[in-house]
Amino acid sequence: MMGAQEVLKIKQYQRDFEKSFGKKLYISWPEMKGVVPRISMDDIEREDVTVEMTAEEILIELVAKYDTTLDAIRDRSKRVHLGPRRKERSVLIEFSKIIVANRMHMGNASKLINRDRSTLYHFAKLADAQTM
Repeated sequence: MMGAQEVLKIKQYQRDFEKSFGKKLYISWPEMKGVVPRISMDDIEREDVTVEMTAEEILIELVAKYDTTLDAIRDRSKRVHLGPRRKERSVLIEFSKIIVANRMHMGNASKLINRDRSTLYHFAKLADAQTM
């Protein structure tokens, strides 16, 4: 846990930074405390490339690319987050990143994969974590 003296020192650094550079120095207090922040659309990197295909076409193309089946992805009894389902996980990661980056309809996309919207955000965040 951070003490009062440490917090005061950080605040002093922030004031000095603002005086020197003319802009504020923001510190993520939740990350310093080890709390995972909620995922927002701003957290996910956006690509400049826009997709002219529908979500269903994107999904079918990715399924073919990774040599798996739609049934394997849509089957809720199989966990794609863990275990040996690397192909299905790769499809969901890439699909989620494309959907979120292009601001496509999350509800329709989640129905295509038979999962909820939070799953799309989760895999989109995983895609950004893997590229860092």
